[in-house]
Amino acid sequence: MTTVPRFGQILTPAGRTVPLRVSYSAPFCLYQLLLSRTRQHSVGAAEPEPVWLEAVRTLSRVYLPLGPFNYLEFALASAESSDSIPARLEHQGAELGARIAEVVTANQTMYERSLWPRHQAELEIAIGGLAELLDPHKDALLEALACRLGVTEHPAGYEVHLVAECHEPTGAYSHPTVVSVQRFAGLALVETLVHELGHVLAHHAKHTGGSLWQELSKECWRRGRPRQFALQLFHLLLFHAGASVVREVVDRDYRPQAVEHRLFEKFSRVLGVTVDQAVLERHCATTGGDPRGAGASVVGLLDELLG
Repeated sequence: MTTVPRFGQILTPAGRTVPLRVSYSAPFCLYQLLLSRTRQHSVGAAEPEPVWLEAVRTLSRVYLPLGPFNYLEFALASAESSDSIPARLEHQGAELGARIAEVVTANQTMYERSLWPRHQAELEIAIGGLAELLDPHKDALLEALACRLGVTEHPAGYEVHLVAECHEPTGAYSHPTVVSVQRFAGLALVETLVHELGHVLAHHAKHTGGSLWQELSKECWRRGRPRQFALQLFHLLLFHAGASVVREVVDRDYRPQAVEHRLFEKFSRVLGVTVDQAVLERHCATTGGDPRGAGASVVGLLDELLG
């Protein structure tokens, strides 16, 4: 393993909004690749290439399909009393960390000699494109996102980790915020970044009265809709918000991913009601951080969807 990890970043400092850092590193890209192979292997979707087989076998012993917390449950299940739990969890957690470090360290040199040059080139292209867009637009993007979500306060800062291949099939996730540059490029990468930061912002403000999530959750409960309905609808609203922010701030002609990948149809099947872009445009205008705006948009939307 190299003594200095290959690394790149852009940092847009605090201005009208909080700082945003976007970075990548070779070890984390390798971890994502190995975990992707492990997850595919665990569900029988694909066999790993021979060069990654031993690493996948090692990770498979500790990183089960449900993730690391499932592995940590072995310690809880075997604890004889509450007093014995801390020591057992510490041992189990150390084992998990040791195995992950083991496979990343063992495969770093091979990765850097084989796939890393191409991955680093892809990441540098993505970093360069984001730098051009985020330097002039970061504050406007985050301000517009907060307005769409009915939130007035950001977390202390935002951190985004770019990778070549993401272990999540969707190509991106939040907490931590990770985005694949093989899956997303150009303005689609910007939209995905904004979408995932929307999850972070919504989580930060989940107990804030008047936020879009608070109002949606409250109104769905009042109408007897299960929490899963509220979560799925909110996720679609985040897709709409992210695309709207990119169109509003960067490019009016941008084609949203929800349209490109027919997400309105997919979410409509899950929700059991028909939701299209026109419906959301009618009811999900910028709230300006005004709780009444978020509440009114939610009531109007659910009135149209549910009658």
